Amino acid sequence: MLLAIVIAGLLLLATMIGLRIYTHHRHTIQVPDLRGYNEAQVVRLIDKQELRYVIIDSVYTEDVDPGGVYEQIPIAGTFVKKNRKIFLVINAKTTEQVIMPALKNVSLRQAKVMLRQNGLKLGQIIYVNSEYKDLVIDQILNDSTIAPGTKVNKWSKISLEVGRGLSQGTTYVPYLRGLYYIDALDEINSSNLNEGTLFKDNTITEDTNLDSTWIWKQYPQPDVKTNMGKSIDLWLTADTAVVYAADTTLHSIVHTDTIKEIIDTIAVTEDE
Repeated sequence: MLLAIVIAGLLLLATMIGLRIYTHHRHTIQVPDLRGYNEAQVVRLIDKQELRYVIIDSVYTEDVDPGGVYEQIPIAGTFVKKNRKIFLVINAKTTEQVIMPALKNVSLRQAKVMLRQNGLKLGQIIYVNSEYKDLVIDQILNDSTIAPGTKVNKWSKISLEVGRGLSQGTTYVPYLRGLYYIDALDEINSSNLNEGTLFKDNTITEDTNLDSTWIWKQYPQPDVKTNMGKSIDLWLTADTAVVYAADTTLHSIVHTDTIKEIIDTIAVTEDE
């Protein structure tokens, strides 16, 4: 019986050691960051790390080069066992095409919505003499009229010729400092103005996503009355300290109508 117990113990110990060797116990590999790499680069890097990869999907995005890795599972920095499969989502090698909508004779507001719905971006707003204010007169891609139904690259910038109306066609420059760049563009477009020159400080690199940068300076200054269609120059930074140094108040412009609403609300509250 003693011999049987010893043999059973040795078999159990051998099994545990074998399982540790088979599962590479305590031998893990840190998953590298594959985002942005093309497939050939992935193969070289994966082979060195003794890992495998599988492409499970593709998307179209401007964030990485065509054919580059857009997303990976597990994420970079995760510790896994040898020969673990890394699942990849890559950026499509060919540019996705969308259909150009018919924007002529629709309002500027509606045209903006239609562009977003069809995977396109608003380019310049070009105001021309017309009695119909804010009505789209023409749609333009690369300095030429683009016909409805034409296939164009997704996220192409479409410029619009818009009627100025019988008025002088003026607007006020919005307050942009402290806003994300993407939000500043919305403010500029909502004010019937255009994006001008972009100035990037040394905190912004080629890999920086501009949508997540901040406006720390603008020209013309906010609340200045100007012609519709005028370009607004923007200074961008990826460092919030630069924004606060440029303007420690970072207040939002409150218009007279809003102040009146606040006063009326306070008066009603006091009466109650």
